[in-house]
Amino acid sequence: MSKYSDLTGNISIFSESSTLPEGMMLGQRKEFSDGRVFRLAKNGAVALAAGKIVVQDDETANHITLAPAVAAAGDRTLTVTLGATAAVANEYAEGFAVNITTGKIYKIKSHPAAALSTALTLTLYDDIDVAIPITDDIDLVHNPYYGVIISVADQADIVMGVPPIAVTALYYFWLQTRGVAAVLMDETTGRGDTVTTGTGTVGAVEVLDGVAEPIIGHMIEAGVDTKYNAVMLCLE
Repeated sequence: MSKYSDLTGNISIFSESSTLPEGMMLGQRKEFSDGRVFRLAKNGAVALAAGKIVVQDDETANHITLAPAVAAAGDRTLTVTLGATAAVANEYAEGFAVNITTGKIYKIKSHPAAALSTALTLTLYDDIDVAIPITDDIDLVHNPYYGVIISVADQADIVMGVPPIAVTALYYFWLQTRGVAAVLMDETTGRGDTVTTGTGTVGAVEVLDGVAEPIIGHMIEAGVDTKYNAVMLCLE
């Protein structure tokens, strides 16, 4: 394989995996000498198509503002009681436990599955530095590259990148975030136009026309509606 198709661990950008590649973690970054950047991501429950932009998954309403058990300084586990939504084993691995009462944030290493409205014990990467009382509130936040989904046509979500391949549901893959990529067009665009999330077709881009719209990149060729044209991504 050429240096332009291999990434960390010799895993091609044109490959996918049903399991997390050994020695890697979600969000792991790889940059090529030509300026393209990719991040290791996990697809959500729906298959993805190459060249269609994807966004962060939705926050789980019953996994925020959770009551913790008392945790002492020096502990490396944190237990919270879930709301009425179960947690899949390690769905928050490489994500974060955010103490919204104090502003402290801890990266999550692993956790078991937990049924709805039951206790979930999180193993953290770092020791808790300040004791956490039961009166604090904890939000669980997925790693941004966990469970990504195709964009909807409303411009309200955080764009994460563009898959270079079709991706099976729940598989791991390399998601492009920067550099030249082929992206689906939602309208005709001009060379040099700045593009944002399309409002007519899911997974597509259109010309930026508002200050509140997310900037995805810039056209390096004229774009043709419904075709996949070259965009200089600038998502990081």
